[in-house]
Amino acid sequence: MAFPTTRWTLVDAARSGDANALTSFVERYRPALLGYLASRGFRSEAEDLAQEVLLRLCNDGVLDRADRDGGRLRSLVLAVARHVVGHHVERRGAKKRGGGAAPVPLDELTVADPRGDDPDETFDREWIAGLVRRALVRLREDHPSYWESLIRVVLNRESYADTAAALRCTDGAIRNYVHRAKRKVIAYLREEVRAYAGPGAGLDTELAYLSRLLDRKPA
Repeated sequence: MAFPTTRWTLVDAARSGDANALTSFVERYRPALLGYLASRGFRSEAEDLAQEVLLRLCNDGVLDRADRDGGRLRSLVLAVARHVVGHHVERRGAKKRGGGAAPVPLDELTVADPRGDDPDETFDREWIAGLVRRALVRLREDHPSYWESLIRVVLNRESYADTAAALRCTDGAIRNYVHRAKRKVIAYLREEVRAYAGPGAGLDTELAYLSRLLDRKPA
C-alpha cells in the first residue's frame, strides 16, 4: 500500500475527478463518518448519510474550500457531515408533516476553527482511530516483527515470555521490538497529521488538540 506524502495531493486529485483518488478519499474518511453518524442516532441510516457526505465533498466543489494552510480538512469533513445531518432531519420532519423541505445551500456552510472550544469529540475520536489504524497497517507492512510484538503484548496482553516463545526469540528482543514499535507508531501518526494539517503552527495545533483528546477520560 502506498502512503502519499501529503493528503493534499489526494485532495487535489479528487478535486480533478481522478477516480482512484476519489476512491481513496472515500475509504480514508468513511469510518469516522460512520462512527459519528451512528453516535448521533442514525445507525440504520449511517451508510447512506456517509455516502451523501462524501459525494457532496467530492462533487459539489466543497473540497475547493479546503484550506491547506489552515489545516482544516478535518473540520471541513465534520462541517459537511453536520450539514447533511441537519438537512436529513429537516427532510424527515417535513415528510411527517406531509410537505417538502428545501435543501440548505452548501455555500452557507461554515467551517469550525480546529482551535475552537466546541469540537465534536465523537467525530474526532473516530478520526483518531482511523489515524491509528493506518499507522498500524504501515507498521505491519514496514516492520512485521515490531507489529506482531506490539499486538501480542499491548493489545492482546500476552506476556513477554509467551510472545518470545511464539516468535522464537528472547524476552529482551521482544521488549526492544515493542519499544521500537511504539516509537514507529508515534512517528507514523505525526506523518499522518502533518499530511493534512501542514507544517508549522497548523501541525502543532492539531497535534496538541488530538493529544488532549486522547488523554481525556470518557464521560
